[in-house]
Amino acid sequence: MWGRFFKGDNMQIEEMTSKQISDELSNHGIKMHFNSKREKLENALKATQEGTPIDNNISVTSKDKTAEELAKEMGVTMLTDDDIVDYQYNGVELEGLRKAEANKLIRVIVRSNNPLKRDHAGDIFTVGNKLLNGGKAVKKYIPYNNEDGWHIPNILYEHLMAAECQIFKKVTRNNQEFMEPTNIKAFNVEVLPPLTEDEIEKLRVKQKSTGSIG
Repeated sequence: MWGRFFKGDNMQIEEMTSKQISDELSNHGIKMHFNSKREKLENALKATQEGTPIDNNISVTSKDKTAEELAKEMGVTMLTDDDIVDYQYNGVELEGLRKAEANKLIRVIVRSNNPLKRDHAGDIFTVGNKLLNGGKAVKKYIPYNNEDGWHIPNILYEHLMAAECQIFKKVTRNNQEFMEPTNIKAFNVEVLPPLTEDEIEKLRVKQKSTGSIG
């Protein structure tokens, strides 16, 4: 997954420092040699954004060579999932990778199993991690039973999946009935496929007609 070339937004590469370019490449799982020249860094980032090599010394297009061959010509190390352990490569954390994974949006339907929240339309959830966002917590309102789905950051998705709540069940022991506490999953979270372009356009039109966006 990390070793793919990604198409990204056009960036003003010329205005970036070499460190910023190197960091951006690291975000895509591309490790450049520490002594790479400025020109090589720029070419690698442009190729990463466009999906094709633009180095004047490379006369073939991406369809003529594999990604691994292109990476070798550009002096780029392509990383695989096996190369990355706990967001690190050779013991060095890949800058931005942990944050990108935590903020990745997932489309879900959240259903609460907590009897105390039976009448709730939704709740505000707050999750913090000292390694992300400078320790600043992620806070977001999540509606329940929204059949259209709701996009939430991955860090909140993982929180919901791990959350538990306590309920009381009637049990009988020695011919006596009593209520016994037990823990259950606090939420059922159904992951939906990403919206198609057509669905995104329909949602945009719907939101504009209801005044939820300008």
